Amino acid sequence: MLEVRVLGDVKVTRDGTSVPVPHGLVRSVLLSLVANFDRVVSDDVLSHRLWGDDAPRTAAYSLRNAVSRLREVVG
Repeated sequence: MLEVRVLGDVKVTRDGTSVPVPHGLVRSVLLSLVANFDRVVSDDVLSHRLWGDDAPRTAAYSLRNAVSRLREVVG
C-alpha cells in the first residue's frame, strides 16, 4: 500500500518503507495527483497547475519525464 502524507514534510511510504521522492517537478506532480486522487488528471491540467499560463515549450516533455521518474520512485 502506498501512503502519502502532505501536511508538514511530504512523506511517502510503500508497504511501511520510506520512499524518497525528489524535490522539484517530480514532487510537484505527485502533490497535484494526490490532491485529485479520485480523478483522472490530464496533462493539460497538470501543466496549468505547474506553470500556469507560462508553460515552457518543453512542458509536455518535462511532464512525461517527471511522471516516468515518479513511477520509478513509487513503484
